[in-house]
Amino acid sequence: ALSDETSSEVFLRFLQLHASGVPVVIPKSPSNEQYFPKDVPLKKGYKHFVACGAYDGEPIRKLEAEIGSVESIYCFEPEPELFQRLLSLAEEKTPTVGESIRCFQAAVSDFSGNTAFMTGSGLGSRLHPAGDLDVEVVFLDQVLADCQVSFVSMDIEGEELRALRGARHLLCEKGPDLGICVYHHPDQIWEIPTFLLELNYHIYFRNYTGYAAETVLYATRDATL
Repeated sequence: ALSDETSSEVFLRFLQLHASGVPVVIPKSPSNEQYFPKDVPLKKGYKHFVACGAYDGEPIRKLEAEIGSVESIYCFEPEPELFQRLLSLAEEKTPTVGESIRCFQAAVSDFSGNTAFMTGSGLGSRLHPAGDLDVEVVFLDQVLADCQVSFVSMDIEGEELRALRGARHLLCEKGPDLGICVYHHPDQIWEIPTFLLELNYHIYFRNYTGYAAETVLYATRDATL
């Protein structure tokens, strides 16, 4: 139940690539539109923006470039060095981009506690039993229970479905728009939309490289909450 022709084409090419192992060209959108698509009818806007996997603050910079000022931004990044860079950027940008920017040194999943995390250059860092770092893990239903949320982005190296499950109440009650990376392992391309369709979301796919990387699922609900 994909919502437009482009989504179907991206989905089918993605499946073809992984089924055959032969490179295929996936229709791509302009890279600056990642999380800010001009051809997807998102309904909630970006006033209250959540970035899971905020890296060094890249989502804040993109938000400033594409949208401008918003009311609140919530950033989650577990890797210590990247988190410090994120904090510095948040302090610099708070007057111009967000009336309130809150940064959490934590990974996002479907539980709270501490677990092993595999560090690296930042790109590819992830929760992993053989990880070299112990990090805090949170779930969005707990951390953002009393917050307004209009858009949630996730680029968390394969933990996206668990993080969405940990946000089930938030999704049902507040119905934010979503921009979720679905390329970290092949099963994501159907597991994540299956979960979101159960919550009455409409599903779109866009790609930003022409290859499997940077394939993003967008989801939006009809209800005005």
